[in-house]
Amino acid sequence: MGRVRGFSSFNPFLAMGLPFRVRGWIALALSRVAEHYLVSKHEIVPDEKVQEVLAKFGAANTDRFPRIAKDDPAAAEIGAKRGDLIKISRHSPTAGKTIYFRVVG
Repeated sequence: MGRVRGFSSFNPFLAMGLPFRVRGWIALALSRVAEHYLVSKHEIVPDEKVQEVLAKFGAANTDRFPRIAKDDPAAAEIGAKRGDLIKISRHSPTAGKTIYFRVVG
């Protein structure tokens, strides 16, 4: 894709020709990721609880857990930093409440 004159980087909203008020509405809607009904609840596990989680799963350290990107929208919204353990609570009509853990990588 080409450069838009007067801008140092490519802006897809400008390229789509959307009016500014629509672009602003889209940006506002995308900025509140946690409020979307399809996004599961993400929370940082406190340092005091990390050892309990490790013991529960029989892990010596957090290297054994799956990763979540530090720039993942939900992780970024809660202020997660590299190395933090994230608890993700998901609700399903068939499985009920399930809890997953991810390490910010």
